[in-house]
Amino acid sequence: KIEFSNKRSQAISTPLRTERRPSWAKKSSQPDLDKQFTFDQFITGSTKGVEKAVAYDVANSFNDDLMVLVIYGDSGMGKTHLLHAIGHHIYEKFPDKAIELTHSTSLVNEVTSILKPSGPQGRNINAAMRSLQDKYSQHDVILLDDLHRLVGKQKIQEEFLHLLNIWHKQRTKLAFTSLGPLADLERLDPALRSRLLGGISIHAVEPDEDAKVQILLQHAAREEVNLPHNVAQYLAQQLEGDIRILKGTLLSIVKAEKYSGRRLRSISEESVDHALRNLNRSRKPVTAERVLSLVSERFNVSVNEIKSGARVHSKLIPRQMGMLLTHEFTSLPHTEIATAFGRKDHSTVKNALSAIDRKMKSDARLRRDYDWLKHELKK
Repeated sequence: KIEFSNKRSQAISTPLRTERRPSWAKKSSQPDLDKQFTFDQFITGSTKGVEKAVAYDVANSFNDDLMVLVIYGDSGMGKTHLLHAIGHHIYEKFPDKAIELTHSTSLVNEVTSILKPSGPQGRNINAAMRSLQDKYSQHDVILLDDLHRLVGKQKIQEEFLHLLNIWHKQRTKLAFTSLGPLADLERLDPALRSRLLGGISIHAVEPDEDAKVQILLQHAAREEVNLPHNVAQYLAQQLEGDIRILKGTLLSIVKAEKYSGRRLRSISEESVDHALRNLNRSRKPVTAERVLSLVSERFNVSVNEIKSGARVHSKLIPRQMGMLLTHEFTSLPHTEIATAFGRKDHSTVKNALSAIDRKMKSDARLRRDYDWLKHELKK
């Protein structure tokens, strides 16, 4: 999903540091980019081609309509890979451009250190903030990971908005990653959201089975072990689309064989089964109680309200969603699911599954709630 917007952001009254960056700032040493995270190494399959193409276009041009990109999606969907790939491409094609790769946590820590009681006082705070603005304004390209970590940190967001206005005036190219779409991030400053939504947003989606197989074969080659195609396909079918889990499971198989003293020549289905058993043991068990707790948190209703017989939308939707997830993540029969959710008739569960499935087909936000809950239950 690609979203374009031409919204104008609200102006801010705080004076900004908008001087032209000095000539020496143009010369930049190579940014600290992961060598494996390039466009060439990004496997698309049938589902991830659009996000790669959009990221490539952003990296390939400094046109005004390609200056801000937000890549959002669940963990392990390749967002950071694309962020680094943008950096690699710009460094190679535009060697005079100064590139800064950073993480939102670094920005949070820097602002926090200025504002804490032991930090600078009075006018010194303003000077320290201007110094921070100067530091981040000396670049042509800013690559920032995990933008969502700014949510709920009002002062950090205010300073980040100042930086966004500076970057906009200086025509700095910006690429960010976020765990969710900006429109759904609660407690994100409206002016900050408006500025960010003035660019391009692209959804990093789950790889299809073919892409998962190719990712596994790619990493097996890096580890210099033979992974037969049928075994890669078997492993891909056993795991969800989180790319980190794919890589981690494969690496676990390789390391387990290595440290056992056996020389791993080829990965078998037996090795895969053993690794998957260990992986499943390390996960928290999914119970109806855990589903209820997560649904309660996501929809901001109490567990008792979910279990009540209320038919109002705010209680009915969480109840139906919880029943669906309990059905998918546990082996409980419909009768026990009904009991767990305060219902007496098992047909209630069947009706709930059909109803919530229909609603998600036409309600994108509800579908995102479902995806978030699934992601949390897989941890």
